[in-house]
Amino acid sequence: MIGGRIKDYREGKNLKVAAFAALIGISQGSLSDIENGKTKPSAETLVKIVRNTDIDPGWLLTGIGGGQQPVTTREPGASYQLPSQKDPLIRKMVSIMTDLDEEAKTDLIKMAKKEKRRLDLEREQGFHKEQKQKKGKENLKGGSAVEP
Repeated sequence: MIGGRIKDYREGKNLKVAAFAALIGISQGSLSDIENGKTKPSAETLVKIVRNTDIDPGWLLTGIGGGQQPVTTREPGASYQLPSQKDPLIRKMVSIMTDLDEEAKTDLIKMAKKEKRRLDLEREQGFHKEQKQKKGKENLKGGSAVEP
């Protein structure tokens, strides 16, 4: 069962439901329902889990492979940081989101997505402007410009 594997993975990494839910971008209630087999994770949720953790996608879907050591084999008190948790800004965002209610989390995610789209657009426009400037300089060097 996928939900059981998700729970095994989370517990094996010593992550609380709130922290793991924030990391993958779903509510604590949704994660709990998935882990307890009340609901099945959506394709979007599975993608979020795979992108934001080091979980083996094959193991997650089938239970076959090396996706997770059984919880009982890890060293007592051992702690593990997911790759995305090594970034201090991501850790801070997860910490902030853990303390928010569902509506605030949703609003924050919407704002972050909107800001990312704006920044992506700015970068794209800046790239195109830079390319135009380079092309203009190349045209001047190539002698295509008419001298007065």
